[in-house]
Amino acid sequence: MLGMKGFDVNDPARKYRLRSLPGEFSGLHLVCILDVGMKLVDPSADTGFDLSREYEEAKALFGATAEGLT
Repeated sequence: MLGMKGFDVNDPARKYRLRSLPGEFSGLHLVCILDVGMKLVDPSADTGFDLSREYEEAKALFGATAEGLT
């Protein structure tokens, strides 16, 4: 529901709060969490925000065998 009006991904300010996670988040941070979560559920899902290169870099950085990043 928080992202229904869109997130300001170009502003690094942490201005979003979630009930399910502690802390405050930037718009880009929340989009990244959404993208990874969707890839875990359905790798072919399109979140409308292409982070595929960044996702592949993260997998390489943390190891392709890391749990959940297959």
